[in-house]
Amino acid sequence: MAPGLTIRPLADGDADVWQRLFASVAEEALWIGAEPPVPDRGREIVDAFVDHPTDVMLLALVDGEPVGWISAEVEEPGVAELGMGIVDGYRGQGIGSALMHAVTEWATARQLDRFVLRVFPHNERALALYRKFGFVELEHKVGVWPRRNGEFWDLIFMERPLRPI
Repeated sequence: MAPGLTIRPLADGDADVWQRLFASVAEEALWIGAEPPVPDRGREIVDAFVDHPTDVMLLALVDGEPVGWISAEVEEPGVAELGMGIVDGYRGQGIGSALMHAVTEWATARQLDRFVLRVFPHNERALALYRKFGFVELEHKVGVWPRRNGEFWDLIFMERPLRPI
């Protein structure tokens, strides 16, 4: 795990922090659905997640520097959809695992039944992380995510039970 790593919930003053993180990952145009230029949604995101009764966003900081996030949005009773991003230069250091542990603790405390997520098939690091945490592939949809260059990328839909069935 990265030395100096802390995980904390998104706070009211984090609009600019989240916007920088999100834009940094989006600018790579590889790992998340957003592509540059990304609209400034920092305040909207903070308003949506801070003190929300069912959803959470957690930030990862290394020596106080924000380097990633994970969000969990309850889409239907007992089911939270995850979204995650880690900025370039900090991947492969255990930050994703720390975020997954933290969001799993959050979900367990709320007695959620399962996580769901979508990931691009070329995002091999993310797929390995999700599999390590017990996610299984439900479906591989071909050519469903439109890109600005006119391409359509595949999506893998995954889930992870949080409680025994």
